[in-house]
Amino acid sequence: MSTSNFRPEIQGLRAIAVCFVAVFHVWPHLVPGGYVGVDVFFVISGYLITGVLLREGERTGKIDLLAFYVRRARRLLPAAMLVLLLVGLLTPFWLPSALWRDGTNELAYSAFQLENWRLAAKAIDYLAATNAPSPVQHYWSLSVEEQFYVVWPGLIICAFWASRALRLSSRTLLRILFGAIVAGSLAASVWLTFTDPAPAYFVTYTRIWELGLGGLVALGVPALEEGARRFLGFAGVAAILAAAFLFSTKTPFPGYAALLPTVGTVLVIVSGQSTSQLSAFALLKMRPFQFLGDISYSLYLWHWPIVVFFTQKTGEAISFWGGLAVLAASVGLAAISKVYVEDRFRFPQPSAT
Repeated sequence: MSTSNFRPEIQGLRAIAVCFVAVFHVWPHLVPGGYVGVDVFFVISGYLITGVLLREGERTGKIDLLAFYVRRARRLLPAAMLVLLLVGLLTPFWLPSALWRDGTNELAYSAFQLENWRLAAKAIDYLAATNAPSPVQHYWSLSVEEQFYVVWPGLIICAFWASRALRLSSRTLLRILFGAIVAGSLAASVWLTFTDPAPAYFVTYTRIWELGLGGLVALGVPALEEGARRFLGFAGVAAILAAAFLFSTKTPFPGYAALLPTVGTVLVIVSGQSTSQLSAFALLKMRPFQFLGDISYSLYLWHWPIVVFFTQKTGEAISFWGGLAVLAASVGLAAISKVYVEDRFRFPQPSAT
């Protein structure tokens, strides 16, 4: 995405999301619903990816799928594969031998972006503290996003073709299409969350509505006055905070409960770049939020293996000081990974001539 399309408030949202997830994994009692950070990420991804594809399609009349997937691969795969490689190398030294075989399978499924279906088939309760977790279990959310990337561009291309054939607005067709997907997926999420909650947390069709919700926002929203934007921004942040602190591992999730953090994310995005110094935008663009948002992808990748290896080695719950060490190590590795892995592959330097 070009610099001109940079949204500081979205970077701030990323920071909030990854902090909630990381703190939930380290000290779950402090942020009992911190897992909703993943839902925030889903909405942001749906919004940004849909926006990129729309702008390209409307500007050039087509979407270059090869270029799109090359960009996605450069953005996501280097850091993800590095973490998988290091986890695979460290597993025999840090984890009990009883976990090696299953750990190898988890690595393979994660590498091929199918970890969410693996965990769904095993009926893993992701939120249960009594599980013996895999160091790459958190790759389930990356798998959902990668599967979204496989399907979503094709849907948008089909809508462009249909709009030309029917002489209708492509955005109107996309609103109908995305709306149907969001409604159907949300209904499936609510139903499966109550009938079979373990796989409901992971399977793509109960989660795609969250990315689709972001896609709907990318299609355009009415212009808002400054006061309305300021109100929506604060309301959105409040909704995300409420979900993180009021939800717990006992909350049926995702289902209808996921509406609170996802709609909250939508409100922040819709509020846009408010010019008021008393707006949520002013809070989210503060330097610490921007820094954490910038390294959020690498921080998400690194923190969970560190948590698993730490707890397996100590054999006990993470203490306050131990948690600080885990978080500090995660942030440090994420910052290094962002500069030397993510950026190096995402923005390759031209070869010297």
